[in-house]
Amino acid sequence: MPTVYFVIAVSQVQAASFAVVNAADHAAKVYAGSDEATGGGQAAHQAALFAAGDFGIGQDQLDLRISCGNGACLEAGSSVTAEVSISVPLPLLGGTGLSMATVNSSATQIVERFG
Repeated sequence: MPTVYFVIAVSQVQAASFAVVNAADHAAKVYAGSDEATGGGQAAHQAALFAAGDFGIGQDQLDLRISCGNGACLEAGSSVTAEVSISVPLPLLGGTGLSMATVNSSATQIVERFG
């Protein structure tokens, strides 16, 4: 039984690793392609949740932070970075709020000049 629990735990961390990379990439792309910061932030968050949801990651497990290079958001040629972290719960104890690992990823996109 401990071996099965270990395999499940490793599988959850692996799924979260794939999800965090996917979520960061999609969030950065969506934000960089948006017309305004407020709507872009909301759309980026939804894109990250949707991308992570494909790997079984829930809304309460994901944290997204958007930052802009040189403080200039959505100006042509500026950079947008999405940093995502996902908390991985202990297998079979998801409702307890206990986490066995946190995986992180970031992705940067350049805002197109001729969008």
